[in-house]
Amino acid sequence: MQDMSPACGAIVEGFDLSKELTNREFDEIHRAVVDRVVVVFRDQDLTPEQRLFFGMHSEADIKHSDLGWKTVAQHAAKLHMEDEVVDACEENLIVWDYYLNGIADAGDALDKKMGWRKKIA
Repeated sequence: MQDMSPACGAIVEGFDLSKELTNREFDEIHRAVVDRVVVVFRDQDLTPEQRLFFGMHSEADIKHSDLGWKTVAQHAAKLHMEDEVVDACEENLIVWDYYLNGIADAGDALDKKMGWRKKIA
């Protein structure tokens, strides 16, 4: 797992989400979502049905658990970086959207275009 910013976001590699996950893999992914809020999975070849499955679970997580967002807000407040963290999270969501739509190098392209890592580093 590679952090995308100091407060939120992670890039996860080494998982094939088109196959059934082991309990250990699921726990690792779940922990990444709880700890980092926004999680991007590189190099995935998902069918539209699989994308819908993840979308439904993401929506359920957002509606039923705000623990991750509270953690991000606490860290941002301690660092007096609320605006920067919100901007980084919004840009991470853009990256996530690009990945779900099959653009494998979206994170690198957006990083070069927007330079968001440099803004909060």
